[in-house]
Amino acid sequence: MTEILPEPSLRAQIAELEMANCMLNDFAALVAHDIRGGLRRVISYTELLSVIPALNGNLDALDSVHIIMASTRRIRLLADGALASPPQPASVVGQSSEGTENSSSSLEGLLNGLKSANRELNDFADSVARGLRTPLGQILSSAGHLTKLPAVTTNPVSRDITQNILTGAQQMQRLIDDYLSFTNAERHAIYRCRISLESLVQLVRHELEPMSAGRKVTWRIAPLPEVEADVSMLRQVLVNLLSNSLKYTTKCPEAVVEIGVQPAPNEHIVFVRDNGIGFDLESARNLFQKFVRLQDDGAIPGVGVGLVVVKHIISRHHGRVWAEGTPGGGATFYFTLPVFS
Repeated sequence: MTEILPEPSLRAQIAELEMANCMLNDFAALVAHDIRGGLRRVISYTELLSVIPALNGNLDALDSVHIIMASTRRIRLLADGALASPPQPASVVGQSSEGTENSSSSLEGLLNGLKSANRELNDFADSVARGLRTPLGQILSSAGHLTKLPAVTTNPVSRDITQNILTGAQQMQRLIDDYLSFTNAERHAIYRCRISLESLVQLVRHELEPMSAGRKVTWRIAPLPEVEADVSMLRQVLVNLLSNSLKYTTKCPEAVVEIGVQPAPNEHIVFVRDNGIGFDLESARNLFQKFVRLQDDGAIPGVGVGLVVVKHIISRHHGRVWAEGTPGGGATFYFTLPVFS
């Protein structure tokens, strides 16, 4: 039977919303920064493509190039405008739960202001995502069309440039998907029910099979208990952690991903372990605190939102997250879920 989790205290709700609103603002700034980076890549390669002699006079190819350039201008306006300045609702600017007097009316007033700010930030995220999707879809469609034209496929230079345009647009698409993934994790109410963790892990494993296609991946899944959680949110946690393990083991001759549970009183300690690139102690301190990659050389896609989403979802379930790893020696990510009587 599904039930809503008990309401936490006013101060706990305020602290949760303060953290969520701060992360929404930080993430908007990060997306603006990385969207600009993706745009620079698409624009520079599109300009190169437009002057390739092999395409001169090819109206089909030049029409696609013009569509891409027009779409990048629309995206740039969004990145330079709305994305760079997410809303700062006046009702909560400068306020903090630490400086609020300990009265129910004052705390409720601050909580209501934070809820209003949260709604504005989430509505803003939806609006930005909708605004970006149309021009980005046009870039993806036009770049995909270019990759099929004989004038492009028969010319190695044109082919490589077009592939770089398509890759840049796909990276921007992942940014938008990550943005929506985070805001969706924030906006939804939690509905707790009893879940077979083992069945959910197997389901997610099958969902991620395309990431392991053509690779040697060994899965070690221990017997896992039933837990009480929001099924869609817990699925997102597992997707983020298991896909991370698959991403960061791409250079391993044989990737090993292990999922298990450690015994503990009053909580389940779930871990996901891999034999990938790992990380140092300093990185471990930051992984769940801001949007970072384990490896910031651009070789692995994403902006590091996955682990922040994991922390946010588990925190909303009144659990904890942490990580252990060594450079080149793999990583282990832990999260806990309370055991409800």
